[in-house]
This record gives sequence, structure tokens and C-alpha cells, in this order.
Amino acid sequence: VVSGRQMSELLLRKGKSKAKIAIIDANFNMHALDLRVAAFKFMTADQYPGFEIVANEKAGSIEDALKVTENLFTAHPDLDAIFATYSSALIGAARAKQSRKKADLVLTGIDADREVCKLIKLGVVDGSGVNNSYPFGVKCVEVAHEYMTQKKVFLTPFYVPAPLLDINTVDAIYQQLYGEPLSKYRSK
Repeated sequence: VVSGRQMSELLLRKGKSKAKIAIIDANFNMHALDLRVAAFKFMTADQYPGFEIVANEKAGSIEDALKVTENLFTAHPDLDAIFATYSSALIGAARAKQSRKKADLVLTGIDADREVCKLIKLGVVDGSGVNNSYPFGVKCVEVAHEYMTQKKVFLTPFYVPAPLLDINTVDAIYQQLYGEPLSKYRSK
């Protein structure tokens, strides 16, 4: 839900109060990805009447996502935004965006792997939700401790806020995740 909200806010910040949006999801079943799609739909098309989901496609690799995105550009030449549910979909969509020179397309997703960070720094990807297990694990331990010591009850599901990875945060988040500056990876 947090990442869905972040991506809808990013669309609004980019001046997209009306947007034709495509979703590129994995071609395999994973409950977490289903939740990402549901949250994204809820925080975009369900909340803002100007946001319309025009396609929901599946891709299993970077190459699949590139082909899917190329097909989306053909089928929907007026496409405003793409939301990718995982890194391979996001990277493939980014490559298609670059090859078609679709600078106005807002491209968002979930994941913070090295290539996604590089594409954000280059301005190809506009933003991504950070899927970092460490703060999630810390929060789980804190919640369990409060429950066991204070009998505090928490609403479920319990959401842990995640930072938005964008041009303003990419260098610091990359350093935190990988222990080196992004410039070191970009030069490889």
C-alpha cells in the first residue's frame, strides 16, 4: 500500500492528474506482487478519476518486459505511465522507454537493485519503492517485543513505511544498501 501511494503521488508531482497507465507484473504467482498491484490500483485509479489503468501485462524477464513495453507503446501511443511490480519488469520497461525516446512517460516500480538505481540516476526511471528487508525485519522484532513485553496489539496487516527511491534519494539509498557510492557501479 505504501509503495502504491508513493507511485500515485509521484504521478501527481509529475503533473499527471490524468494518466493512462499500464501495469507490468510478473508472469509467476507471488502474493506480495498481487498486493502491490492491488495497492497501486487502489491508490491510483480508485482514488483519482483521471487515472485509468489501460493494460495489465505480464513479463518473466527483462527481455519479456522490453517486448511487452514495446507492444504497449504500439497499442497505446498516448500511454502516460507504467508501473512495474519488480526489478526485471522495471528494467525492461526502462530499456524500451530509452529506445523509443519516451521522455514524458512516467516510469515507476518496486525494487532498488543496482541497475534500477542507475536508471533512476540517469532519469529513465522516475521512482521506485525500496524493497529492503532489513528495516522490515527490525520492525518485526520491535512489534514482537512490544507484544510480548507490553501485550500491545497491532492492526493487521502491519505496514512498514519504505522510502521512495528517486533522483533526490538514490545516492544515499544506494550507499546504504550497497556500501559504496552509486558512481562506482555506474562506471562499470
